[in-house]
Amino acid sequence: MKVSVLAFDLADNATGRADLLARLLLPRYDVEVVGPQFGPALWAPARGGPVRYRAVRAGGYPGFAARVPELLRAIDGDVLLASKPRPTSLGLGLLARTRRRRPLVLDIDDWELGFFYRGGAWGTLGRALDLADPNGFGATWLMERLVRRADALTVASRFLERRFGGAFLTHVRDTEAWDPARWPAAEARANPASTPGSQIAKDASLTRAIQSAAVNCLRRWPVCCKSRSPSSCPTAPMTSC
Repeated sequence: MKVSVLAFDLADNATGRADLLARLLLPRYDVEVVGPQFGPALWAPARGGPVRYRAVRAGGYPGFAARVPELLRAIDGDVLLASKPRPTSLGLGLLARTRRRRPLVLDIDDWELGFFYRGGAWGTLGRALDLADPNGFGATWLMERLVRRADALTVASRFLERRFGGAFLTHVRDTEAWDPARWPAAEARANPASTPGSQIAKDASLTRAIQSAAVNCLRRWPVCCKSRSPSSCPTAPMTSC
């Protein structure tokens, strides 16, 4: 089974969460991270690792619209896992699901609208007027209201759990890889690339939680597919699809 992990910008440090999710699933599934790349290169810490990436170079509107068909073709997994409720992750996942019915899982590790609100009223207004940004304020606001369209939901903090519901899956790091004793300070300062940086290892309990949610979702998916009606899908909390 193939899982397409959807990242909203593969040139951005938000790729870190998508990379984490992909690494957790790699031992059991064929996994690929897919998304637009709005910068010149893949986010540096994700390069050279075990995760496979399929980036589509993109820019703002109106040109971005021409890249959407290519992105949808790249999202070819049997299960879709959108990292963050952004238009170019969750939004593309919802569009891809209309082309071919398959489970869509959403992972939320930040309150995305909070990044727009932190600039105050005038800052928020300025961002709202930036209509060229595919992940601008208005489109991100809409994605937050479409969170429940996902077939399963995971969140990375208790704040997000209270706001959106879903299964609580915290951020994890490999404590052995990050053991300061393994990385002398002088060596780390001289050669930062030699340190674990954002290298993320598997946490067994988190891996089991993600896999359990995916399996439960797949088992119950035919119920939703038959009528294609949201009302026919399981109405229980999205911790188990």
